[in-house]
Amino acid sequence: MRLTRWLKQFRLALTLLSVWSLLLMASYLWNTDTIREQIIQQAYAEARANLNKDITFRRWGTSHGGVYVPVTETQKSVPWLKHVPGRDVVTTDGRELTLLNPASMLRQMMDTYAEEYGIRGRITGLKYLNPGNKPDKWETEQLEAFTRGERKEIWSITDIDNAPYLRYLRAMYMEPGCEKCHGILGYKNGDMRGATGLNLPLTSYYEMIQIAEKNLFLTHSIIWSIGSVVIFLFGYLVYVSNAERVRCEDEKEQAAKVLRMYANAFENSGDAILIADSDNRILNINTAFARLTGYELAELKGEETSKLSSGSTSAQTYEAMWRDLGENGFWHGELWNRKKNGDTHPTWTSITRIPDEQHLGSFYIASYTDITDQKAAQEKISHLAHHDLLTGLFNRYSLEERLEQTLLNSKRSQRSLAVLFIDLDRFKNINDSLGHQVGDQFLIQVAERLKSCVREEDIVARIGGDEFVLVLTNLHEGVEASIIAEKVLDEVSKPYRLANKVLESSASIGICLFPDDASTVESLLKNADVSMYQAKAKGRDNYQFFSPAMSIAAHERLELEQDMRVALEQGLFELYYQPQFYASDQSLFSVEALIRWNDSVRGFVPPDKFIPIAEETGFILPLGNWILDQACKQLVEIRKLSPHKIKMAVNLSAKQLQSFELVPQVKKVIEKYQIEPGELEFEITETAAMQDPEFAVQQLNALNKLGILLAIDDFGTGYSSLAYLKRLPIHTLKLDRAFVGDIGSDVGDEEICMASISLAHNLGLKVVAEGVETMDQLNFLISHECDYLQGFLFNRPLCVPDLKRLLIQKAESLASASEQGSCVEKSEDDEGC
Repeated sequence: MRLTRWLKQFRLALTLLSVWSLLLMASYLWNTDTIREQIIQQAYAEARANLNKDITFRRWGTSHGGVYVPVTETQKSVPWLKHVPGRDVVTTDGRELTLLNPASMLRQMMDTYAEEYGIRGRITGLKYLNPGNKPDKWETEQLEAFTRGERKEIWSITDIDNAPYLRYLRAMYMEPGCEKCHGILGYKNGDMRGATGLNLPLTSYYEMIQIAEKNLFLTHSIIWSIGSVVIFLFGYLVYVSNAERVRCEDEKEQAAKVLRMYANAFENSGDAILIADSDNRILNINTAFARLTGYELAELKGEETSKLSSGSTSAQTYEAMWRDLGENGFWHGELWNRKKNGDTHPTWTSITRIPDEQHLGSFYIASYTDITDQKAAQEKISHLAHHDLLTGLFNRYSLEERLEQTLLNSKRSQRSLAVLFIDLDRFKNINDSLGHQVGDQFLIQVAERLKSCVREEDIVARIGGDEFVLVLTNLHEGVEASIIAEKVLDEVSKPYRLANKVLESSASIGICLFPDDASTVESLLKNADVSMYQAKAKGRDNYQFFSPAMSIAAHERLELEQDMRVALEQGLFELYYQPQFYASDQSLFSVEALIRWNDSVRGFVPPDKFIPIAEETGFILPLGNWILDQACKQLVEIRKLSPHKIKMAVNLSAKQLQSFELVPQVKKVIEKYQIEPGELEFEITETAAMQDPEFAVQQLNALNKLGILLAIDDFGTGYSSLAYLKRLPIHTLKLDRAFVGDIGSDVGDEEICMASISLAHNLGLKVVAEGVETMDQLNFLISHECDYLQGFLFNRPLCVPDLKRLLIQKAESLASASEQGSCVEKSEDDEGC
């Protein structure tokens, strides 16, 4: 608006300035065009004057029939004047002279002129004696026009060698004296026989044009500036004369605009607004306030603002509000108000006290924003921050926070508390076989059962995966924790009905007591976790109380895990090989690779101590790759010592079987060591095969295609599913030593051995009996047609040197079989294991 008025005030001045600018622009353009034309005409005049001099010289030469000059190294006879009699003469004193016709003289003069002054002369014609006079395209067009009598001269501006030139060309006609040289071309007196022209460089003329245009622009700019100042002074005088009138109109309009703006802001504000007088009585409300509370202005006008109070706001809040209004004139905070229908709701309220400055009385303006949705969102966010999203139980953050507070209360009251760390057994099988959705529903049911086992003041939390924590408060003695643990085990082990299936599970529980076992949140949770692993080690589905020995064991376990990785890097692991024999004649046909670790500090570390840790931590994958590589490398060496084919058996862990890298890794090793089909056998346990049966079938089929033989190890001790075992491409079953060891003393184990051998043979499989240590066991197994035997009765696991000696011995005496249970006898010079 202000810009529009300013433009109106200076409209006349702006109009005059526009006209003045257009006139000066037109003058500048006209003058620059005139100057350019004058300078070009000047160049044309110079070109014409130069050509006139050339033509005058030519006519002078023609009138004298040419000029005889001495023949020199630089001046030879003109070759195209051979037809002219007397072209070459000898003077009486013996000097040789040659005739230079006018054209030759003029050309030499033009060349010299071009070198010194840059003006290039030119002689040309449609017919010519000198080939150098051949016309170009433009000259040809002009010569033809001259011949037709259309014109006698022409000039134009063009670029030559990227520089501007004025090209000028004038027609030449046959005159008396021209016949001597040019008559041979067939021209007669009066005929147009060619043209003389020149190329005048225009660079200097263009520079003159630029200087002139620059001076002209400067002159016009000064004139335009002076005129513009005069015009604006005139416009300013007009503006000043109207300024007072415009100012008055602006003030009136602005005052009206402010009043309208305030009225619109008050009435149309999205926030509810209330105005009250100094006595705290309501004067006015806006539409948003009526919509928020349900009251109309008529129902509230003159009423005290306390009519809107819900009674839920604390007295301290009102005291702070009136204190801030009295001291600062402003307050904002949360108030709980009541609507017309009686509902209470939270509002974020801002109140400003307007002081009495014009004797109108002070008053208050309050704005209200309904924060019901924000409060609900905050409560939801707070719930999500402190609770597990799936089960609704407390999460780890909330657990630690509440456990910290519970510890403080327990210390003050001198009461005990217990932390129960719960891990579900075989939950991964449910999750992998039935899917994550069923697994989630399973965890939700477990959470409900856990809550039913404890009191309301106790804490139930899910800290991740299938791990839960219970905190039992106000305990008198530790036995109370065992009662709850028994209850939890009972509830968790009850059947679950999910996805039209009946599922069963169990739990392993570790218990840590305060203050007996730990006194901080971190140590309570840590010790309970250690106890839980102890419960798992004792067969799962039980609970264990924490003891210092457990903590020491956990620390040793961590050190063992770290040292295993170092041992692999430093090559401290080695393989021993336990031979396997045919039952029929006790001849050796296979060896089983067994990992051994002789630590420099601990000494010999049993495999059953470090292999489970390797399984849990995933270290079994790199360790298994090393075992496979070393076993195949050794197979290449020992098969050279055996008179018949030797098979290498390697144990495969559950994690290796579930790895997508297994088949590519095996293929790589087979190619590296040129392992033939049937030379390598993988032994897997039933439990490993049943963790993910479908994927196991896929993996084992892929290995079978590579020529790998497959054996089920520890048959009868795991989770057997004959339906799935029947689908696996296995070749051999290995009877567990637990059954073989009781042959001769336990009829039940003998029946299991006989049934297993019969079952395997019915399925077309071979049977290997592990742990054969006595002759009674040997005779029993042979009598029931067991195929292969393995155990200390034949050989203990052998290091590589002893295995090589055994192979050499077998090669020397195929008919004999060792009946010794110790390592092969060594000579004094042999180096044994």
